[in-house]
Amino acid sequence: MVAVSVVMSAYNPGPLLERSLGSVLAQTHTDLEVVVVDDASTEDITSCPGMDDPRVRHIRLSVNRGVGEVLNTGVWEARSEYVAFLAHDDDWMPEKLERQVPALVERPEAPFCYTDFEWVFANGEVKPDRQGQVTYKGLLAHQTVSFCSLLLRRDAYFKIGGLSSSLVWAQDYDFLLRALDGRPLPVHVPEVLTRYYLHGANHSSNYRGSVGYRKMVLRMHRTKALRNGRDDVVAACEAGLERAQELYAFQAFDRARLAYREGRSVRMLSELGEVARTRPSVLIGAAKQKFWP
Repeated sequence: MVAVSVVMSAYNPGPLLERSLGSVLAQTHTDLEVVVVDDASTEDITSCPGMDDPRVRHIRLSVNRGVGEVLNTGVWEARSEYVAFLAHDDDWMPEKLERQVPALVERPEAPFCYTDFEWVFANGEVKPDRQGQVTYKGLLAHQTVSFCSLLLRRDAYFKIGGLSSSLVWAQDYDFLLRALDGRPLPVHVPEVLTRYYLHGANHSSNYRGSVGYRKMVLRMHRTKALRNGRDDVVAACEAGLERAQELYAFQAFDRARLAYREGRSVRMLSELGEVARTRPSVLIGAAKQKFWP
């Protein structure tokens, strides 16, 4: 077996850490270590079931640094040739690493290996996401990769440059684009082996910032493509910017509905104003399909 270091980020995870950590410790690929990087939580996460497993190392940062610094620290501390990532509120299927390790071993030139994943909504609905083969232009325009599905070589992580500590959001998107630009295609394992949970702490609440940073990353790649005369990449960036704007409107609409249910009329009107400003068609479509309230 090839040893894998699983880097987990944790910040006041509450009961969610038990589920995510448990999914790592239950992997059928057992030659692994787990580096849990605690981003200065006010909770004591050492009492979480599984934290006393001999394969788990707990590294606590003295001040809150954000996900970029957290994962960079975890990879720096990793002792294995291969690294994988998992947030404290997501989890894996038991066979994830078992499927990925041999696939990546066979393709040493690949920047990373990824799997299909599924969205798990707050109401319990589950939606599989199968993107197929991801490319640089595809990721710019419309494709999605779950960062928690990644497996890559530790040295490749540093060659790509690690996660940006200057970005507040979209660090994973920025990393993936840098990993794909000018490099061989990544390895795709076409199985749903990762779960991404959507809930109040990670969905919509910071949409202004997250979409804004995503657009900033896209504009940087568009500027580079314009400078190099890559019209196809410019077109992909433009498509990605359009998609980000649409996503912004849908998330604003979700926040408006939530504010309506909570009786916060001022916030509801503010969010609806954002929808009307960016994508009025979202309001029209919602009315036609009776998505309101």
